[in-house]
Amino acid sequence: GQLGNQRDAILEELTRKREELEDAKRECDSLQQERSELVKDIAAIANTRTGFIILGVNDAFQPVGMDHQRLDAIRVEDLHNKASAYIYPNVDGLRFKTFQKGERWFGAIYVPHTSGVIHVFLKDGDYPTADPKKPGHAFRKGMIYVRHGAKSEIITPHDMERMLKERDRAQKKFLLAGIRKIS
Repeated sequence: GQLGNQRDAILEELTRKREELEDAKRECDSLQQERSELVKDIAAIANTRTGFIILGVNDAFQPVGMDHQRLDAIRVEDLHNKASAYIYPNVDGLRFKTFQKGERWFGAIYVPHTSGVIHVFLKDGDYPTADPKKPGHAFRKGMIYVRHGAKSEIITPHDMERMLKERDRAQKKFLLAGIRKIS
């Protein structure tokens, strides 16, 4: 009778709460993966050329927009701190701006190219997956990423040669500037 109904109501409520917690965990795991991928893209762009990361565009480059409140919660200091926890040397000069196009909201992260500097990952960029024993990896410690078109990819020998030549030019420019000041 009444006791059975109460028990059923409690079980139903517990089931609903468990489903809500599982949904929240999946969303949190997805956010961790997005953050790790974002850090990888920041390093890759800084290693290649100045660029922008546009939030609110899907993988097919179609504008889908984002929740305005979620964009408002993004702070450039948080982006810098998150990136600095994984990337050496730091990528300085990150900027963030929100903008609206029609009814849709977007975010743009400006990532400056750091001429003569090679950004390397200090630690793994892991994130949870459906299998807790097998986390996903956006990047691994010691790896270097660059941009090839619209993708962040592991550095190739050609990329490394370009980066080393660029670093040599930057160092020569710095040394020559110092010599001119002395004379």
